[in-house]
Amino acid sequence: MTINGDKVLLKKQVAELNEKSKNTEYIIRGKLEEKDEQIKNHSEKFNTMQSMLEKVIAGLGKATDQQQVNTMAASLFSSGILKLSTENIQQE
Repeated sequence: MTINGDKVLLKKQVAELNEKSKNTEYIIRGKLEEKDEQIKNHSEKFNTMQSMLEKVIAGLGKATDQQQVNTMAASLFSSGILKLSTENIQQE
């Protein structure tokens, strides 16, 4: 009777552990999918910013006078792409 009872108890414990393992695996998969989505979003943002920066550099390279450079810089500041720190202002 004791051996049979132990066998039933062990089967129950194995079933419980299997269930916990499945639940944990489900949670881990969900978290990994969230992280994959975050990485994808950050990658897309990075690519967009890189493209914008390339356009800015190309535009600055074509600028022939200081007024054009100032206009582009003002546009970048107003869009929030560039930020001027008080440290940079003091150095100028």
